[in-house]
Amino acid sequence: MAQQLNFVVLFIVQDSESKCFLMPEDGDVGFTSWAHEAGRFADYGEAVDTAELHCHEGFHVTKVVDQAASFIHE
Repeated sequence: MAQQLNFVVLFIVQDSESKCFLMPEDGDVGFTSWAHEAGRFADYGEAVDTAELHCHEGFHVTKVVDQAASFIHE
């Protein structure tokens, strides 16, 4: 079995006022100062909808590229 790396485009949300990123926290949404801890959204629309609920002074949605490992049987 070999490991193949795939890359996926996801989205993170940054609050304009606090400069913090949205992150999942105990089944809700919290904030972090660190981009690597930010929650990833698979869909741009989902990122915007969540930002509109939690970022009251504006927000930025940024594309990020993550690795997704998959295994192939040879």
